[in-house]
Amino acid sequence: MLDTLQELQPDLRSVPITHDLDGIPMVEIAEQQGIPVSTASKWRARALVGFAAEMKRDQQEQEERSDAPGLV
Repeated sequence: MLDTLQELQPDLRSVPITHDLDGIPMVEIAEQQGIPVSTASKWRARALVGFAAEMKRDQQEQEERSDAPGLV
């Protein structure tokens, strides 16, 4: 799962990591980044959508590999 998070653009992934994993308030993140809170929130939302899409893609790839006939 962390590998999937690393696939996101650095600016986008930093906000959910800092907010959701480290528990830093969005206001503080915005101040640290020098951006409006609305921008930080948009970055977080985009990162979460991207993360979900990557997770779904990874899951589909795993399912395809497990459904593939094996060599006997």
